[in-house]
Amino acid sequence: MMKTLPTFAFSQQLVPIGSVARAGNAERKLKPGVGNVNSLKRVLADLDTVLHERGRLAIVAVLAAAEVLTFTELRDELAMTDGNLSVHLQKLEEKGYVGISKHFVGRRPQTTCRLTPQGRRAFTRYLDLLQAIVHQGRAKVGA
Repeated sequence: MMKTLPTFAFSQQLVPIGSVARAGNAERKLKPGVGNVNSLKRVLADLDTVLHERGRLAIVAVLAAAEVLTFTELRDELAMTDGNLSVHLQKLEEKGYVGISKHFVGRRPQTTCRLTPQGRRAFTRYLDLLQAIVHQGRAKVGA
């Protein structure tokens, strides 16, 4: 039986060009200005490469909408193979973005996955950076 996944709200915090970008502990001021290629390059450089991969981004997006999902529910929702999902989950777990627990239900093993607080923050930051890119692109169109 497939669960209906709840919806989730994206962060309302924008990271406009001209604001402070944080990568690790370093801070730097992004240069303002529509059409500033260097500003866009800096924002793109700040994108989390672990989350930027399509399969991992899909996993994190689905887990952000649900408190916990079983491996099977996640696999079926994303239409991934067991091996593909397993490798992506391993990378997300190594980064601390996803928590994985294994237990038995009756005599059957069950793997459950959840987004960690660190994973939720990383996903929110990723979305904020994408919003900044979109915002800059729309500003160009309006100029």
